[in-house]
Amino acid sequence: MRKINLLFICLSLFILITSCSLGGTTITHTITFDTDGGTIIEPITLIVGTPINVPEEPVKDGYLFLDWDKQIPQVMPDYDLIVKATYAKITLDLEYNYDEKTNSYSVAKYNGTEENIVITKTYKEAFVTSIDKEAFKDNESIKSVIMPNTITKIEDEAFMMCNNLQSVTLSKNLEVIGNYAFYGCCFSDVLMPIGLTIINDYAFGSCHNLDSIIIPSTVTNLGIGTFSDCFNLTEITLSPVVEILEEMLFAECDKLKSVIIPEGIKTIDSNVFYECNNLEMIVLPSSVIEIKELAVNSCTNIKLIYIPRQVEIIRDSAFCNCPKLNIYCEIEEMPTSWEIDWNIDDVKVVWGYNIKENV
Repeated sequence: MRKINLLFICLSLFILITSCSLGGTTITHTITFDTDGGTIIEPITLIVGTPINVPEEPVKDGYLFLDWDKQIPQVMPDYDLIVKATYAKITLDLEYNYDEKTNSYSVAKYNGTEENIVITKTYKEAFVTSIDKEAFKDNESIKSVIMPNTITKIEDEAFMMCNNLQSVTLSKNLEVIGNYAFYGCCFSDVLMPIGLTIINDYAFGSCHNLDSIIIPSTVTNLGIGTFSDCFNLTEITLSPVVEILEEMLFAECDKLKSVIIPEGIKTIDSNVFYECNNLEMIVLPSSVIEIKELAVNSCTNIKLIYIPRQVEIIRDSAFCNCPKLNIYCEIEEMPTSWEIDWNIDDVKVVWGYNIKENV
């Protein structure tokens, strides 16, 4: 009986293999890696639909690997694919500091005049993991910076007042951006990576060309004045896990027209919206508990603020010097926990307003 069963299994396998091969049907395909002078990566040949393990990045002396020219799929497609490595030439005259505890290097200083800066992934066989305080501060030559994916932290004032810096490619593994890190730079946008958690005080303050920003959902902390005086900023997507909109966060963002604050925000601090003269509307989520004094201040064109019933505390002068403002409150009457002069300018208040029913 066992011999009969074994014979049946072998026959079934033979029929399956034969049926897959009949008519010249191709069941495997190959991805070939052109490393353009970098370390050799062997081709990957797999059955269609099989998950692909992306190989390690190629290494090319004097260059930083950027990416493959085509996206490598997650599973083997039903066609052959050739991908080619792309690189950027590494800037050689950067100075580095060694951290014995972590066996890693940081970029310490750059005093050169090159326009395009490319930071190496490794230095003396150790990873480069951070950019030191004031490393590039006040350098007026730099126009672009490309960081390797080994960088996890940018220290305070690292690129402060690099007022010709037009393009920044951040590390995909960046976690922390320090105080004033990019203050006064002139790029119009920057792609922030998933995994970033902290953006500190005035990190992007006075970036006058910055017009839109998406803050990843991993960011838990936005510092004081992070985007203050970004007067061309028109669009911003906030992270839902940030609990406090810190003081001066969007102060003097003159072109910001409307802000929809996501669920998760609990506190609106002082002067978050100060002199945002094109701001027309703010809709607060039900997670907001406290609105501090001067939270919305001197916004001359704002017409609507919606306050959900869950707001427990509104401080005196929370809404100040906003002559066109109407306030719509979901709750039917003023709670006793709101301070007496919360509406210091006595603008119109509509009580018992449900925004969902009036959209």
